[in-house]
Amino acid sequence: MAAPLDGDDTLNLSGLSSTDEDVLREMLDYLQIEWPLPASSAPPAPRVPIETPQLQWDPHHCTETITLEDDYMVANKAVRGDGEVLASMPATSFGVLVRLGSDVEVGFMPLHKVAFAQDSRKTPPGWFFRCSNGTVRSQTEPRNIPVVSSKPMNLIFLQVTWHKDQERISFAIDGVALSAGLHNVPKDATLYPCLRFASSWATVKLLPV
Repeated sequence: MAAPLDGDDTLNLSGLSSTDEDVLREMLDYLQIEWPLPASSAPPAPRVPIETPQLQWDPHHCTETITLEDDYMVANKAVRGDGEVLASMPATSFGVLVRLGSDVEVGFMPLHKVAFAQDSRKTPPGWFFRCSNGTVRSQTEPRNIPVVSSKPMNLIFLQVTWHKDQERISFAIDGVALSAGLHNVPKDATLYPCLRFASSWATVKLLPV
């Protein structure tokens, strides 16, 4: 393996294969010898695109009363009985397309609090907007005063955001923030987007935010 000097005091690597070039560069680097080298003739390594996981509804955390469609982006409940579904991963913000007046709650829930057979006498865990009557609620804030009218039953874009540093959760409809949110959300919690369906029919589509 030979590497003669070029006219500009750089090593002439024209007679070397790309493998020999790599060996020479590693050798000079190992011996800590500084010598001007031309740019490597080897083609740059292809860049492997990094795929960002997509937020979806999780079939492994979904009651049998709910069917998931459209690549797990749509949760559809068309049978009797309550239902509950979590997203595939935790998040701090998400949006859904849902109809006001439908009997479904949209919000966040810690994974360790998930229980598909809840005690109906207790307020279920989590932080939610209740589409049926336009209220927000949590275990510590069981509010009954609507923050938005649930009539007429319009199709809305509902966004739910967890402001972790402020320990609160806010809600917005069609880009307009609601006047009331929920507080006392633990900073160290791991929250998953969640839907809670009552007995009636409803469809909710997850949208990117």
